[in-house]
Amino acid sequence: MMEIQDISERTRKRNEDDARRLGALDPDQCMACHAHGADKRSLTISCGYDISEVIPEAISLRLVEGLERRGWYLLICKSCRAALLGFLDAWWAARVATRSVPKDHDGGWLEEREGAYIPVRQHGAVTMMTEGEWNEYRGKG
Repeated sequence: MMEIQDISERTRKRNEDDARRLGALDPDQCMACHAHGADKRSLTISCGYDISEVIPEAISLRLVEGLERRGWYLLICKSCRAALLGFLDAWWAARVATRSVPKDHDGGWLEEREGAYIPVRQHGAVTMMTEGEWNEYRGKG
């Protein structure tokens, strides 16, 4: 099991490496699709979560002077920005559609689902899964 000191050291090293990576970025290359040319867009995300868990290329700004509280950084092309906005549009509509569903303070549904007894941390939230969902999630289904 990893000790807190190991986690802290790994995080510190990652933040130092990311600060260097930011300085070495090619300002004309999209970090997502690698389209090359002028006129890229800066994307910062600050949501209190390590987004490198789902986007390993994301750069932590924690040790970048003047940007310490900005979260994470990606340099993207217009096409990748459009794709992101499409995902955000779908996400927002899906979440708005759950407004009438009773939830706990973290947005988890209060209604219990039959057979969903396995707690699983997914992207910073705990969801309850059935054994079949768990097996599929773990790649065994």
